[in-house]
Amino acid sequence: STASWPLTSLGEITRRVSGGTPSKENAAFWRGTIPWVSPKDMKRALLQDTEDYVATAAIEGSATTLVPAGTLLCVVRSGILKHSLPLAITGREMCFNQDIIALIPNNDKLNVSYLYWVLKCRSEELLKNGIKPGVTVQSFHSGFFNQLEIPLPPLEVQKEIVAEIEGYQKVIDGARAVIDNYRPHISISPDWPIEKLGKHFSTSSGGTPSKSEVDYWTGDIPWVSPKDMKSDILVDTEDHISKTAVTSSATKLFPAQTVVCVVRSGILKHSFPVALLSRPMCINQDLIAFQPKGSEACSEFLFYVLKTRSVSILADGIKPGVTVQSFYNGFFKDYPIPIPPLATQQAIVTEIKAEQALVNANSELITRMERKIQATLGRIWGDSPKSVDNG
Repeated sequence: STASWPLTSLGEITRRVSGGTPSKENAAFWRGTIPWVSPKDMKRALLQDTEDYVATAAIEGSATTLVPAGTLLCVVRSGILKHSLPLAITGREMCFNQDIIALIPNNDKLNVSYLYWVLKCRSEELLKNGIKPGVTVQSFHSGFFNQLEIPLPPLEVQKEIVAEIEGYQKVIDGARAVIDNYRPHISISPDWPIEKLGKHFSTSSGGTPSKSEVDYWTGDIPWVSPKDMKSDILVDTEDHISKTAVTSSATKLFPAQTVVCVVRSGILKHSFPVALLSRPMCINQDLIAFQPKGSEACSEFLFYVLKTRSVSILADGIKPGVTVQSFYNGFFKDYPIPIPPLATQQAIVTEIKAEQALVNANSELITRMERKIQATLGRIWGDSPKSVDNG
């Protein structure tokens, strides 16, 4: 049901408090136990801790103010406001800097978690309407939050709305934890032979067709460079080349199911991109391709071996003291890999794929729950209800 609750300005139902920064010259001010919030701390909905702490004397001797637990903090001046509106609720007494305002419910008509969600849901609109134009650092018009009107249902209804949204949010948090923590793992049996990768897979490099030949770059053959290596299975690339480009340059066309990995790029400082081709593609000289030589090894198994060992591969294989990270010559040809019987390799691949399907379903769950939160909040504002359940 669409309820139209009366719109009430925040100035009527909250007390607005501004912050400040105690003098950095007084070291004693910064040796305390009171959390002092600045925009960099505003990364979660409930704030318990901050990077900086101040002493009681700092609060008395500066513009910062101590606010109670259950206060809503909102960033009002920061480059962050270009793209997002950080909001948080204090989990205990805290003070904060001048780039943040505090909104404290001033009577029993407003639940602070309700206020948090109402503002969060409307953050795009608030940024669009509230930020001063043409300033170097984004900030809100003064008085913007005082005059801002929000729908105000009775307190009991606010609590019900918060409970409903927090139920969805818990599912989102759980699903995110699954996505963030899942890593494929291969338990290696001691009786599997360990052999050089090069014995079972050919390793080939790629190349770049001449950029001065315009017709080389007008085809429909995907050409992979490190920037395309963002997923486990490559479906397409930013650049495409023609058949002529393939025949007249160092690049080669590799079939679907080829394993490719980055061997030269700044990316290798922190990650080791490896992927499977979903269709025939070419690669540039910063990648190498692995293809099975016989029927004893399967590409997908090699893909998961490399993926599960990425940390040690980077630690062992990258040349020291170079400006652009790259692997030692011949590193992969000599790299030791387990070669269990083919049926075992295929069973391991099937198992990992089944796990990954479950992990990917969590992404879909997050999208659905986020839509439900938007729909719940939309009802409060009296937006026309969109169907969420079948989306």
